[in-house]
Formats: sequence, structure tokens, C-alpha cells
Amino acid sequence: MTCKKILIAPIVICVVLILLPLLIFSGNYVMYQNSDSMYPAILPDDLLIVEQSGIEQVKQGDVIVFETHDEGIEVLVRRAIDVSENNQGILGIDTKGDHEEFHDLWTVYSDDYIGKVVEVNPSSGFLISDYFRYPLVVILAISLVLLVRESISKKGLEVKELTCLRCGNKWHPRIIGGKVKIPSTCPNKDCRSPYWNKPRSS
Repeated sequence: MTCKKILIAPIVICVVLILLPLLIFSGNYVMYQNSDSMYPAILPDDLLIVEQSGIEQVKQGDVIVFETHDEGIEVLVRRAIDVSENNQGILGIDTKGDHEEFHDLWTVYSDDYIGKVVEVNPSSGFLISDYFRYPLVVILAISLVLLVRESISKKGLEVKELTCLRCGNKWHPRIIGGKVKIPSTCPNKDCRSPYWNKPRSS
């Protein structure tokens, strides 16, 4: 098996594992749960499929996903405990984690709302977690670099086999600094003739 074929295998595997969740659930927002705030309905490492929709489609009891704009906790999963309009007639959602004692201190508006959780896939969130995908990206990048390097034309490095006209020994000469090093003697230790490239006189 050639080096190129060996390198193609990890490239294909990494691409499939990286894109598979996105291809299977294309059109939806895919994320994973990394806390127990929604226990027992949603557990850590569950893969969540989020249907992107308008905030007006949310009903009390729905599990929603929204942006917090807080560093370190950019996106949250919570249950809608109240859906109503404020004094300005703007629709907002009050939320609470199923495993939390108190409701959240914020109200989710349309600018922050992402969508509703429509599917929970137990224990498969690792497929899109950074701990799983980053190593795949690193392996993919390294494999691609090695494949490109292997595929680059080695013009100037591909030299003809040399033959000693005295003993018949065959070898490929060394390449130093991109140049073919023509030996002064035959590399065969039993020959070492300085006239390796000259035929014997009859």
C-alpha cells in the first residue's frame, strides 16, 4: 500500500465524523448539553436538535435555546415557563432550568431566541463537542499536509539508477542540496573501482 493511500484513510474518516451530524440534521441547529441544568429531561452530553423558528411559535412548557451574550455561557437551554407580552407589546419568554430551584432572572426576546429543542439524542453530543472535533481537525490538517507533500512533484529528485560497468552493481545516487551526487568510485565494497562508468577495454 502506498503512502498516499494510507493518508487518504484518516482524511476520509475525519471528514465523515466532522460533517456527519451536520448532514444528518441539516437545516437545524445542532448542539450538545454540557450541564445538568435540564436534568432529568436532558442530560450532560446529550445531542440536541433545535428547530429554528420564530419566537411567536413558542408555548409554555417548550424547551428553548437562546443566546446569553455572556462570555463562557454563550448559549443556554431552558424551559419556557411563561410566554407573554410586556408593557410595550413585545413578546418575551421567562425561563427556568428543570433542575434549578429558581426561575432565571432574564427574559428572552426575539433578538436572543434561537429555536425550540425538537429532538434529544442521548449520549451522542460528544460528536460535536470541542473535545472530540478539535483532535479530528488536527489529524485532518496533518494528514492533508502530508498528502500534499507526498503529492508534490519530486522533479529533480527522481534520478536514474546507475550501474557499475566493472562489477554490474546497481544503485541510486545520493541527492545533496537538490543536486545528484555522482560517486567517484563504485559503492560496492568488493569493487570500489574509480572507473565504474567506463566499460572495460576489449
